[in-house]
Amino acid sequence: MWLGYRLSDDQLVGAIDAKYFAYVIIAFGAWLVFVGLLGTLGSYFRNICALIIYAKCLITTSLILIAFGGIGLHLSSKVADALNNGASDCKGNDYLSTANDVALLANSQICTAVCPCAADVLLFGPTYLNVTQGSATRIQDCNPCESMAPEMAKYRTDSDYCENTDTKDFENAFYSTAERRYFRLLAFLESEFDCAGICEDVKYFAFTDINNDFPSKNCREDMADWVEEYPMRYSAVVLAIGFLLLLNVFSAYCVACNPNRSSFRDLGYSSPKNKV
Repeated sequence: MWLGYRLSDDQLVGAIDAKYFAYVIIAFGAWLVFVGLLGTLGSYFRNICALIIYAKCLITTSLILIAFGGIGLHLSSKVADALNNGASDCKGNDYLSTANDVALLANSQICTAVCPCAADVLLFGPTYLNVTQGSATRIQDCNPCESMAPEMAKYRTDSDYCENTDTKDFENAFYSTAERRYFRLLAFLESEFDCAGICEDVKYFAFTDINNDFPSKNCREDMADWVEEYPMRYSAVVLAIGFLLLLNVFSAYCVACNPNRSSFRDLGYSSPKNKV
C-alpha cells in the first residue's frame, strides 16, 4: 500500500493519467492484509478450511503480482531504452512519438498567425518582429477569435462569441482527444525539468509560458531518468514481492507435506472431513 501511495502522490504519474495503476497497487496491498489476516485466524483457531483458502488466495495473488511486475518491468525498460538511444528510437515508440508530435505541432502554431502570442520583446529580441502578437502565452490559451487559421473563421466573425471565448474550441479544432491528454505531461516536463519537447528539440515552452526563456534541451534524458528511478524500480519491487509470496507458499507446502510430520488432526486442527 505504501508503494501505491508513493506512486499516487507522484506528479508525473498524475500528468500521464496513470494514477489508476497506483490505486490498483493500493487495492492489492489491502487484499494482502485481508489474506494475511485470514491465514492468521486459520492458524489461531486451527481451522484447515481457512488455511486452504488462505493458501489458494496467496498463490493467486503472487502469480498476479509476478505478472504485473514482469509486464511493468518490460514496458518501462522499453521506454527507457527508447529514450536513451536517441531521437530515432524515441520516435519509434508509439507513446513517445505521439507526445513528440504534439509538442512539435504546438511549437509550429504558437506565436504565429494560427495562435498569436503575448511575446516579451526583451526576451525575443530581433525575432520579436516575426512574432504574431496576441494574448496567449501557452498553446492552451490560444484565442479562436485572434487566430487567422481557416478552422477559426467561424469564431472570428461571431462578435458575441468573441466577448466570451472558449480556448477549448481551439484545442478541439487542431488536437484529438488522445493528443490533448499529452498536454499535462508536456506542461509538467517543462515546469519540472526545464526542458521542452520529447524526442526532438523545440523552440518554445509552449505548454507553460513562452516567456520563460527558451528551452536549452529536450526532455529525453530527464524522462529516462524518471522511468529508471520509479516505474522500473517499483515494477522490480512488485515482482520481488510476488516471488516472496510464492516462496512462502512453497515453504509452507514442504513443511505440511513432510512425511514425518504429525497429522493436522493430531495437532488439533479441525476439518469438515473425517481425515486430512
